[in-house]
Amino acid sequence: MSPITKIILIASMLYFLIGGAYLCNAQQTECDGEDSISIDQYGRYQLCWKKNTQPDATKYTVSQSTVSGQEGDEIVTVLQDECEEYICKSPPLDAPGLGTYYYTVYAHDSMGRRSDPSNEVSMTVLNYPPTSPADYIIYTDEGQS
Repeated sequence: MSPITKIILIASMLYFLIGGAYLCNAQQTECDGEDSISIDQYGRYQLCWKKNTQPDATKYTVSQSTVSGQEGDEIVTVLQDECEEYICKSPPLDAPGLGTYYYTVYAHDSMGRRSDPSNEVSMTVLNYPPTSPADYIIYTDEGQS
């Protein structure tokens, strides 16, 4: 392998690992980082993130934790092929219970590597089971929404 090929390969791996995913608003067609959780009229929530543009990205996993900054349990996997042109969305999910939950997304590639976590977003479930968007408080990089 030539030195130039090695540099390109290393740069590609670093981009993938740094690129990851960025959580955004499920109602948008492109992500801008404003919101990342949307609530439907039935009280189910949906996460949305910016699609990783690397050709070797294969899937995303969503992590849910009850502690900020701590990796939690994997709650859903979304394949790259299931994403739209610029964004990926989880299926609508039922609230896990009363309390505050923290979410991050990880991108995975065809070599089995996982990106760093996306930005963290959180939601607080005020009434359980939730029946409307009013039963949630959502926090993103931009603050409460």
